Amino acid sequence: FEGFEGGTWSKVELPYAKQGDLLKLNLEKGSLDIDRGNNNIRTTGIFKTREPLSLDFLTGIDDPEKTRLFWMPAVAWNDQDRWMFGATLHNRTIPLRKLEFSVTPMYSFSTGQVVGLGTVRVNARSTSFGVNFKRFTETKERFLEDLGSGWFLAQVESRYLQLNPFIEKKLKSENATFGWNSKIRLDGFYINKQMVGYFNNSIYTESYSGGRLEFTATKKFLGGSFTIQPSVDVVQDLENDVSIGTLGLARLKANANWVYDKRLNKKIYGRLFAAHALNDKNYLPIAASGTRPNVDYFYNNLFLGRGAQSGLLANQFINDQGGLIRPYYMYYASESKGFGSVQLEIDLPLKLPLSIYAGAGLYNYESSNLSAGSYNIFGKDIQGMYAVTGGVGIPIVRNYFQIYVPLFYADTFSNNLERDDFGFKDRIMFELNLDMMNPFNFLRQF
Repeated sequence: FEGFEGGTWSKVELPYAKQGDLLKLNLEKGSLDIDRGNNNIRTTGIFKTREPLSLDFLTGIDDPEKTRLFWMPAVAWNDQDRWMFGATLHNRTIPLRKLEFSVTPMYSFSTGQVVGLGTVRVNARSTSFGVNFKRFTETKERFLEDLGSGWFLAQVESRYLQLNPFIEKKLKSENATFGWNSKIRLDGFYINKQMVGYFNNSIYTESYSGGRLEFTATKKFLGGSFTIQPSVDVVQDLENDVSIGTLGLARLKANANWVYDKRLNKKIYGRLFAAHALNDKNYLPIAASGTRPNVDYFYNNLFLGRGAQSGLLANQFINDQGGLIRPYYMYYASESKGFGSVQLEIDLPLKLPLSIYAGAGLYNYESSNLSAGSYNIFGKDIQGMYAVTGGVGIPIVRNYFQIYVPLFYADTFSNNLERDDFGFKDRIMFELNLDMMNPFNFLRQF
C-alpha cells in the first residue's frame, strides 16, 4: 500500500472487505514483522481483533493466530496453611507479552481457606506497571487461657491480604556495555490482616498502607559489577489500635562483586548498607540481618514459616540490606533509629560451592532503654550497639538457595553464639528466594 513512508499513519479503503469474514495482513509471513498479533481483524463480532481462545498446558511460544491461555496444577506448602492445592491460570509466553496476568488460587485443607497469589502486568517498552496480590495465613497458634472458671484451649489464626500496585521505568544508558544501567520503581502497598479467635469466634482486623520509592543503578566493569540502590519507605498507621501516624525509613545499599578466578567463576562480594529513620520515635524496623518476617512489613516476600518462632523455619531470610547473618534467637526487641554495616563474602577456590563471610554493624539507639555503649563516629558521639558476625556459606544457587552457618558472633552485650536450649542446628540459616525462582521473573531481568 502507498502512503506509509516516514512512519506516518494512513487510512486505506478496502471496498470488498465486508464480503469476507477475516482480514489478514502478511498472510504468507514473508515480510519481517515485530508484532504479528495485530495482523488479523474480523468483519463481525464484538472483539474483532481478538484471536480464537486456546487453552493449553504449562506454557509455550506466542502464537499470533491464537489467544493462548495456559494452566498448570499448583501444589504449595507453608508452616501455617500446610498443604495447599489449586491451579495456575496465566497467559505468559516466550517472548514476554505486553499484557501479562497470572492467578493461582489454592485451597488449604488445614485452615479451610482459599489462599494464593497473582499478578497483572503491562509491559510498555521501557515502562511496566501493574498490581501484585497475595493471601496466606501468617500465624496459627494454640494456647491455654484462664477464664476464671478454668483453663480452656484457645486457637487464633491470622491471615493477611497484600495488594501491591507498582510502576517501573528503565532508564537507558548511552552505552549499555560500559555505562550505567538504571531503573526507578514506585510501589504502593495495602495490607489487611484478619485475626480469628476460634475460642470465642471473635474477628479482629487491622490494615495499613505504605509505599516504597527505589532507584537502582548498575555499572559493569571487567570481571565484575557495582550496584548502588537508595530507597525510601513510608508507612501510614502501622498499628490500627494505636494510631502512630506516618513512619519513614531511608536506606542506601551498595553492592560489588569481582571474579578473582575465571576458571572456577569464583567471586568476592562486598556490601555497604546504611539506614536511618525519618521519625524521632516509633521507628520502622531495620533489616539489619537481612529481610525476615518480622521486618517484612510490606509482606513482599514468601516465607515457609512466616509465623515461626523457633526451629529451622525461623532461620529463613533474604540476604539483602544489612546482611548481618545471625540466628533468630540473637534478636533484640528494641528498634534502632539508625544502622550501618559492612559485609564481605569470598567464594573459596574449590569446585564445591563453599564460601566464608564476615560482617560488622553499628546500631544507633538514641531513645532506647537498652544500656547501649557510646561510640564516636566521625566526631559524633552515638549511643548504640556494635555487632560482628562471621561463618561459612554454601551458595548452592547464589541468590536463590543458599545455606549459612554462623561460627562466631559478638556485640555490646554478648560474645557467644551459644544460648540455653539452642544447639548447633539452631544456627543454620538459609536463603530461599521463592519469588526469584519464578522463571518469568528471571527472564524479565534481561
